[in-house]
Amino acid sequence: SFWRFGNGYNEVSTINNLLDNGFESFAPNLEILGDLLDEQEILEELASSNIKLIEYLRQREVLEKLIEYIITEEDDLVDDSQKNEKNDDDSNNNNNDNNDNEEDESKSESSDYKRRKSLNSNSDSDSDDVQNYDQPETIQEIHSRRAQVAAEILSADAWSLTDSFMDNHDLLSKLWSVLDKPCPLSMVLSTYFMKINEHLLDMKIDEMLNFLLHQNNLVDRFLKHIDNPPLMDFLLKVISTDKQDIPTGIIDLLKSQNLVSKLISFLDPKVNASVQSAAGDFIKAFVTISANSNTDNSTIGPNELTRELVSEKIMNQLCELMLKGGTSLANGVGIIIEIIRKNNSDYDFVPVLFITIESHPPTSRDPIYLGHLIKVFSKNIPKFASLLKDTKLPPMDTPFGSIEPLGFERFKICELIAELLHCSNMGLLNDEKGEEIVRERDIERERVIALEKQQDDEEGEEGEGAQNEAGDEDSDHEASKVIKRLSISSTEQDNEEDKTTEKEEVKEKDVTTDDDKDSTPTENKPSLEIQSEPDSDADTTLEIQYDEHETQIRKNPVVGDQLKIALADNQVILVILNMFFCFPWNNFLHNVVFDIVQQILNGSMDIGYNKYLAIDLFGRGEINKLIIEGQQKCEDYEQTNGLRLGYMGHLTLIAEEVVKFTALYPPNTIHQIVYDAVSTPEWTVYVTETLVDTREKYNALLGGSVEDEGGDETTEDNITPGEVDDDYNTTGNNRSLDSHEEDDEEGDNNRGNNESDDVEGDQFSRYMSQQLTNDLPDKFGSSDEDEEDD
Repeated sequence: SFWRFGNGYNEVSTINNLLDNGFESFAPNLEILGDLLDEQEILEELASSNIKLIEYLRQREVLEKLIEYIITEEDDLVDDSQKNEKNDDDSNNNNNDNNDNEEDESKSESSDYKRRKSLNSNSDSDSDDVQNYDQPETIQEIHSRRAQVAAEILSADAWSLTDSFMDNHDLLSKLWSVLDKPCPLSMVLSTYFMKINEHLLDMKIDEMLNFLLHQNNLVDRFLKHIDNPPLMDFLLKVISTDKQDIPTGIIDLLKSQNLVSKLISFLDPKVNASVQSAAGDFIKAFVTISANSNTDNSTIGPNELTRELVSEKIMNQLCELMLKGGTSLANGVGIIIEIIRKNNSDYDFVPVLFITIESHPPTSRDPIYLGHLIKVFSKNIPKFASLLKDTKLPPMDTPFGSIEPLGFERFKICELIAELLHCSNMGLLNDEKGEEIVRERDIERERVIALEKQQDDEEGEEGEGAQNEAGDEDSDHEASKVIKRLSISSTEQDNEEDKTTEKEEVKEKDVTTDDDKDSTPTENKPSLEIQSEPDSDADTTLEIQYDEHETQIRKNPVVGDQLKIALADNQVILVILNMFFCFPWNNFLHNVVFDIVQQILNGSMDIGYNKYLAIDLFGRGEINKLIIEGQQKCEDYEQTNGLRLGYMGHLTLIAEEVVKFTALYPPNTIHQIVYDAVSTPEWTVYVTETLVDTREKYNALLGGSVEDEGGDETTEDNITPGEVDDDYNTTGNNRSLDSHEEDDEEGDNNRGNNESDDVEGDQFSRYMSQQLTNDLPDKFGSSDEDEEDD
């Protein structure tokens, strides 16, 4: 009939016909499984809860056959077919005839499937299509199609089927034998594996976690295929089940199997670059889901794996690999950046500086401490500085001529320095007691973990009976030794803290004395606006005080200052600043340099070593001179080539930061070096003329302003250049500057002046009222006339 289901309920499906022979002597008939998998409607029947189909598929023998379809790869089929051909040559003619008949049957089976498919899909096929369908499928094509359907069946939302599968642990182990196959693993097979296991993890999470926790070599089996995205994505999903409020023990299992150290070892330059990148991507993804966030439900929070990742041992291992350059450096920098951005202690829900062990006992989910990271990289700054200075690349031809390329390694080092500088400004790393508090909590955390482990061992041994009494005694003795060792470490730490406290008390007295000395000359210091020349005696006293304070900081620096001191001693900031002008077309570098300068100039000038980095920018760095020279080079290049240099947008941003810094901190209150730098006639001309002109160009309205019929401007966009400059000074670095085409609108700035924001608001209200009351066609006409007059 015309309708496919013409008489509705009278038609019996092919699947039901096959299932009539589904059981023989109470055992499933596996011979019909292939025909079932060839049917297009099998997934629809399964979704509609076909009882006969589900009852057949949930049999253990059928499930095992489905898994065999999935885990058997096409290469294995080719090997089997070659073996069969060899056996056929050794057999007699009768056996050959029988084998030929079997092959004919498989071919006819395949062609029957194709014909059924063609009839169901399109009854108007032409002669060419019929010829194509007469061509039988290969063994590999048949197997691939059936494996796909088998994977869909095992991942279908059928509770009865899922229960039956999970009741047979040997079937699950057989499916997981995929991980034991040699590399590289088929991407199709990996996808099937991930799809089925994700379904089981969602439907039967307790049983799946119990299965995973009994895998003694779980890490090694997954890392064998580390460059296989589906498998590593599934491992991430398994880790994400271990949340702070619902722990599952997966993180402890992975830590016991040394997941972190094994991942870091993949970053070695001896390892293939693709494997290095895969390991780096997995670590960054893991750090992301372990972010210290109280609002994101998709994260699991800090844990013992991330705590191990930022430990001194792992950081030393990672830093050593990064210093070898290449892909190791690139991946390492990406990991460090992700760690710092996802674990900013300034945003801790409960800052560690304001809690005690008694009020908030340490747990495995405490925020991680980045002090070890900063310490390790501070010690290795000289080596990174050498890479930055010594790397030279051959010239590269560009439309702008032959230039020296920056290179990926140098850019990554600049990114690393900028991010480490961000990290060193965290409050916890600049507190004198921060490191001691964290160390105390670490010791207490280890003690608690050891006690919990001892209790778990005792409970397990009690269940085994009296035959393990000797083992109990050994375990208790071993746990006691661990606790004793931790107690000794804690006692030694307390002694060190007492000595440190005494030193701090002496230091505080010295600092107080210095502050008393600072107060008198600071109060009597002449203002820059009143007196052009600073008092020499006051400046000399100020310089001496700053030098003494710097010496004091260097004697016992906090963790954050250790990095800043290393950067200053190795002139890393100055080298990066000069690179800004050496590579005028690399905007990625320009953005990083601006970030570094902005951090330093916006940092604290009262405590810590940051103010000495700022002074160094004006002293050895000569930042004012570099800005003026960069502006002049751009003007010369523009006259010759008609183009502006690529760094001009960021150069203006840096200049604005310098002006804002000198306005916030009068130069004569910082250091004589700063005063001398900003008092030169060249800098004064640049600030009062060049920078002002640049502001006007950047703030010019694109397209001009709207005028009414009388020629007066009546919109809120009516802003004078002076007003724009004032607003610009207050917003500073939040304004985005365009470094091109700013000269096109100089002649369009003849706009009227408003006396205040209130006047602007009144004018805008009158303008809107006029727009609403006037006749629209007339208004459009007057607007056109105004445009023609313009």
